[in-house]
Amino acid sequence: MPRGPRLTHKDITEINRLVGEGLPDTEIARRSGRSRQTVARVRNQTVSSHTTTDGAVISTRVTREEYAAFKALMEAEGLTSSDGIRRLMRLAVGALDLRVEEIEALAQSRRELVAVGRNLNQMTQLANSGRLKWNARDGKTVAQIDARVGDLTEALTTFINVARRRTLADVTFPGEDT
Repeated sequence: MPRGPRLTHKDITEINRLVGEGLPDTEIARRSGRSRQTVARVRNQTVSSHTTTDGAVISTRVTREEYAAFKALMEAEGLTSSDGIRRLMRLAVGALDLRVEEIEALAQSRRELVAVGRNLNQMTQLANSGRLKWNARDGKTVAQIDARVGDLTEALTTFINVARRRTLADVTFPGEDT
């Protein structure tokens, strides 16, 4: 049987990301263009950060209404009960449920903000030394910087709200005051 192309680090990372989302091997295989057996091999060879076999077990009792609300939310989100509980635990300690591509987007936003800060510092140094001859172009540059910082702030706020939702921060159970 002919072998497919060799798995790259990027392929393995993508398969592990999909495994971390709780997708079945057949779905991961379809999305990644690999065989189910390849996905199973990657799953079994990789120590996932989501592996909890050596972790602690938490037991608690909830009301039938709380359980029904939790189960309904887990089904709507496509999560197992264990994944939902882990997300709630992350929320309890103040951690957001971030995906690799979101972390990379945050890093890019940080780089953009650093560049904006450098530009503002350079303009301030020129102004303080008396070498800045303010003109319409400088005003336009400052307006663009202001708009970009506003865009980044709005994107960050949206990002945090989405990550909170993914961490189940919006969840309220029947009978709780909101």
